[in-house]
Amino acid sequence: MRSEKIIPVLAVIVVLVILIVVFLPGWLRLLSFKFVLNRFVHLVKVGQIYESADYVVPADYEDAVNLIKKYVPTGYEDDISALNVKSIERVEDGYAVILLVKLEGENYRWVGRARMHWRKTEDGYKFTLPDLAVAEFISDNWVYVGRYLGAGSLDDLHEPPTP
Repeated sequence: MRSEKIIPVLAVIVVLVILIVVFLPGWLRLLSFKFVLNRFVHLVKVGQIYESADYVVPADYEDAVNLIKKYVPTGYEDDISALNVKSIERVEDGYAVILLVKLEGENYRWVGRARMHWRKTEDGYKFTLPDLAVAEFISDNWVYVGRYLGAGSLDDLHEPPTP
């Protein structure tokens, strides 16, 4: 073969190898995170809320279970009309995720967003409760759950606890 035909083929192969080396690790990391996130969302959708608490970092697990016991009614999964991942953004130590939630019960409707910060731990990807925030769909008034942990009540989320 002549070198005029080999050089363009080699250049394309080199470029492809460089692209694979640069992008493949990040792409595989994102795929493994998406698997964990989709499993978490599935557990919440089907009503296995206590199993979904396993995705909270161990230090916040007790608080997560207590919040579930106190504020999540039995049969809540029947009121979830939508629970979808809106965005995943790579941040320094993990992923920032925004979930869209639509709840429709007998006497209410609510559409909102949940913002979660997932980090890579020894046990896989987990999120922390203090970084969990919720907001109504059209509002940018994010309320961080962490501000209310140990405060005794989440009934008045619009009023921050006094320092």
